Amino acid sequence: MNIMRKLIYILLFSICCPACTETDEIIVDPYKGCDNFLYAFSLQIDGATYRAAITDNTIRVTVPPELQLADASAVYELSEKAMIAPDPATVVDWEAPMEFTITACNGEQRSYSYELIRLANIYDGDIVLRTQEEVDAFYDSGITAISGSLILGDNSKESLKDLAGLGKITEIGGSVVFMNCADIETIDLPLLEKVGDMYYDYISYMYPQMLKVESVNLPKLKTVTYGFYVPTKRISLPALEYVGGDLTIISSELEEESLSRLQRCNGKLELRNRSASFEFPVLTFAGDLFLMMKSANFSQLSETGNIEIWDGILSTPMLEKCSSLIILNGGIDTEGFPMLTQVAGSINAGNTVCPLLKHVDGNVANGIFPALEYVGGSLTDAECPELTTAPQDVQNCKLPKVSSVSGVVRCEFYSELVEKYPMLHEVGGLYIGYISGWGWENSDAVWDLSRLDIGKLGLEIRVPASTVPLKIIGQNKLPGRLKMDISDPIMCSVEGFTSVEELYVYTYNGSSSSSFSSIELPQIEEVAGDCHLHGQRVELSNLKSVGGHLEIESDAIFMPALERIGKRFTCQSLVNDNRYVDIPFVIDFPKLTEVGDNTLSSSQICFYICDYTVPELEFPELCAVHGRMVIGGIGNEKPIHGFTKRISMPKLHIVEGSLDIGVEYFYYKDSNVNELNFPALKSVASIAITRHPQLFDFSTFSTIVSTLKNSTWSVSDCGYNPTLQDMLDGKYLGE
Repeated sequence: MNIMRKLIYILLFSICCPACTETDEIIVDPYKGCDNFLYAFSLQIDGATYRAAITDNTIRVTVPPELQLADASAVYELSEKAMIAPDPATVVDWEAPMEFTITACNGEQRSYSYELIRLANIYDGDIVLRTQEEVDAFYDSGITAISGSLILGDNSKESLKDLAGLGKITEIGGSVVFMNCADIETIDLPLLEKVGDMYYDYISYMYPQMLKVESVNLPKLKTVTYGFYVPTKRISLPALEYVGGDLTIISSELEEESLSRLQRCNGKLELRNRSASFEFPVLTFAGDLFLMMKSANFSQLSETGNIEIWDGILSTPMLEKCSSLIILNGGIDTEGFPMLTQVAGSINAGNTVCPLLKHVDGNVANGIFPALEYVGGSLTDAECPELTTAPQDVQNCKLPKVSSVSGVVRCEFYSELVEKYPMLHEVGGLYIGYISGWGWENSDAVWDLSRLDIGKLGLEIRVPASTVPLKIIGQNKLPGRLKMDISDPIMCSVEGFTSVEELYVYTYNGSSSSSFSSIELPQIEEVAGDCHLHGQRVELSNLKSVGGHLEIESDAIFMPALERIGKRFTCQSLVNDNRYVDIPFVIDFPKLTEVGDNTLSSSQICFYICDYTVPELEFPELCAVHGRMVIGGIGNEKPIHGFTKRISMPKLHIVEGSLDIGVEYFYYKDSNVNELNFPALKSVASIAITRHPQLFDFSTFSTIVSTLKNSTWSVSDCGYNPTLQDMLDGKYLGE
């Protein structure tokens, strides 16, 4: 049959297109279009028209199941001057699939597949309706259900105007995606009962103000398998019972019965309109709640995930469990959360009452919790009269029965610690200082912290200027950091701590007076880790060892018992602008024997001193520096207390890096150093000495120069600049 049909086509084609002869006149068609589209196609039978849906170059004609097609005739619309083959007028079997070829005037071709669909309830696959004509034609297709997705519009074409052609659809298994629907004012799908999800494309999602949708009417929609996001002014969902994913309502007006039958939303239920009120009389579960509205009443909601309220009043009289609760600008009705007993995450209750709440795994803030027994996170601005254990941070709370906090307790005043936590004896860490303001009261002359066992999170104290001396009393060992931030003028002493993990002391003087801050830590014997000290006067009279780095910025340093520094030693003066003219410079390390360890490379600075003008810079017991040693900035253009004249380290026998004296700070133009005393030095990587015009004697290096090379010995800009050969020749003294 097919072979005979092809022969007939060839015969007809040869009759209609006779060969040209040399005498034939050649006619040039001025039209040179290249369009080859099939815009519309329909079958007419007994006066009835069945319009095709043309998608993806496929012509789909849907007809009733019993309709006879023997007398069917085709009506179609092509691009201008285009031709179609085979000619639909010659087709006698419209039941069979076939291919139509559209040929443009310039010969370019496009193929369309023809399919006949006998009317059925379900269309298997996706449908794309790009134009209004295709949407209109879809109405006559008879399709009532789509197993896949329905894509509406095309961003490269004009916007759809209305969706009346979808009026027969009852079910869509996949998504309904609105691609180019900016001009649609009403989404009305009167028979739709079930949909996978419904949403706008990305551009419309990000800029919903571009849309003109005034209303969404889905009167029979019961089930949304995945999610729903259709911003509009008015929305009607009176039959909706179940949403498997997220439900986002951005609407200023709701029909009275909308959402009244919603029983479950597995994803996030998001309500966005500050002028709208929502009622959910039968909703028992929601995955999460995000609320920005006038009010919302969840009269039967017993369990949900995260609750976030940006604005509005929420009523949840039956809510027992949630993952977290955060109230930012909103409020709660007068009953608060009367049935809430458990929060799996954190809660910020917005100063409301949770009378039955007993268990919170995360943080708690801003509320009254008379029955709270357990908090897994921090506690802030809350009143919990029955709580006995707060496992994490605590700030500005009233906890009369709490005895142990595993985190940090934060107080603005020492008196707050005494009054609000009378039973507290164990904390992970303690902070006393300004939180919203300064945390200092002149009456608090003694802070007795000896009743507290402070853990690895340490002790931090921050107080401002005061004329009242402050004494802090603690237990013997602090396994965490001791950090003190104290402003001038104040005298502060610490008693009781003999060992701390880390020590940070910062004191500041913002005036030009002779008064200055002083920090005294007479009982500390060991700092296991790093030690950072910043203040006009720092005294640690019993400190014997620092396991980590020791960094000091001070003008008077007293460490008479310090023997060893485990890592880097940095010491620098605070005086650079002549403010503290009455402060004598003191650097007192009479027992320091060793600095650094084998973890530092020879190129890393291990010992560094700068900006001092003490008459004699001396470390009498220092034996070893395991790294580079730098002594810089000795002297000043305008000396405050005279120049340093002697640098002495009589027992230093090894410097594993270079020994640099005055090399890095060229802005010091003058130096009165006239004597260097390193008589025991036996091992050093290199020596560089510069900018000491009063220095003429280098005999202290007479025994070490034989181990050096020209590249490892350098003297410049001194009173005498001996070369290595000069030193080897015994020429140690200049004239």
